[in-house]
Amino acid sequence: MTQKKQDSGVIQMSGAGGAFGYVYAVGTLITRFPDTDIEKEYDQVAAAMGVDSVYDVLKQSSVMGALDDKGADNAYLAREMEWVFTVNDMDAWQVEPRTLIELGNMVEAINPDNKDKQQVLIGTQEPLAEGGSDLPWVLCNRIFYFDIDAFSEEVVKRAGEVGATVDAKAVKDFYDQLQQFTKNPGDGDQNRAYNYLALNYVDLYIKKAEMDADNKPFAGMRTQPSAMAGGRNLIDVILTFNDRKYGTQENYSCTVDLTGQFPFLTAKLQPFLGG
Repeated sequence: MTQKKQDSGVIQMSGAGGAFGYVYAVGTLITRFPDTDIEKEYDQVAAAMGVDSVYDVLKQSSVMGALDDKGADNAYLAREMEWVFTVNDMDAWQVEPRTLIELGNMVEAINPDNKDKQQVLIGTQEPLAEGGSDLPWVLCNRIFYFDIDAFSEEVVKRAGEVGATVDAKAVKDFYDQLQQFTKNPGDGDQNRAYNYLALNYVDLYIKKAEMDADNKPFAGMRTQPSAMAGGRNLIDVILTFNDRKYGTQENYSCTVDLTGQFPFLTAKLQPFLGG
């Protein structure tokens, strides 16, 4: 079953990335046929195997480990496919695996069982993809996926371990709100920080629950360079909440280190008194 190129266009990059910049993106991995000969070869292989989906063909590959009783080794097709990572249904990146390990993980990411899961791409960026594509190229170092309901329950569990009460539905709603608010391709410091925190920082959800209980709804996020950088690439992420009772705003900030490919927290969420 051929996947046709979408008409959604290409998502605009932030301009902050460049050669060997980093990507931390949330979206969906899809496959396309880069040329007619690859598509025809796929059709022949799929017909011989008696299957009708790209995943069913590509999973018959030594990159996935032990092959099943069909006995095919379609790793060559997995390598030849065009892999595109989309964000909000718009093309963002052409993806190349660093090794066969990442290629196997990319194949599993397109498993129909993972269709409704959140997918995360982490890698290094090049300005343009190979082969004449108009998409920037990401060398995939890690791709993973998760169920949003399971994620929400894990946040509830971890919040409970520190004595906080968070509702699973509220976690899911806030995660969706953050995704809609930040809508980004995962390049540049601000985008990477937003995506990292939404996926990894439980205190974000705890603070949102506390503010909701006080009738102080979330109003947005922004970033600024951290004064504590000390030669590292640190930014402060500032969350704003509206105080409906007094007509004022409350700000809280945390600090993320974005020096390398994998972001990490350096200062926990605390009241922010700056401008």
